[in-house]
Amino acid sequence: MRRAIALVAILSLLTAAYPQEIIVKSSPDTTDILIGDQIGFSVSATIPSGIDAALSTMKDTLAGKIIILGRSARDTVKSPEGNLTVTDRYLITAFDSGTYSIPPFYAEFNSGDSLIRHYSDYSFLRVKRPDVAPQDTTDVIFDIAPPRAA
Repeated sequence: MRRAIALVAILSLLTAAYPQEIIVKSSPDTTDILIGDQIGFSVSATIPSGIDAALSTMKDTLAGKIIILGRSARDTVKSPEGNLTVTDRYLITAFDSGTYSIPPFYAEFNSGDSLIRHYSDYSFLRVKRPDVAPQDTTDVIFDIAPPRAA
């Protein structure tokens, strides 16, 4: 019984001494868009107090064919516990149909001689073509339009 109490006490001291983990999240506003639609893409990192971490950014594309049209100013919010939540908002679009995997973003900080990075999950975006053909083209036949007079 004493061993169990001592083990619990040691574990609680270790978790109190070890800083909380950085949580990084990234996601588009919606996962399905049409070609040329513009949507938002947000990246946020919750950083515990006492850690000086930097959040990664992208310049012009996310996954090759997903274009970044703009980026709003970085938003930073401090919680009552002292944690910082840093959020970046991107305006993105795509002009090629397909399913794209957006690579993870990361927050990094120096710990002694090491550079530690915490990554978000992959995000997915499906870009669809608009349906321009009639539903059933077999019984819809159009005449050829004659030339028009000037």
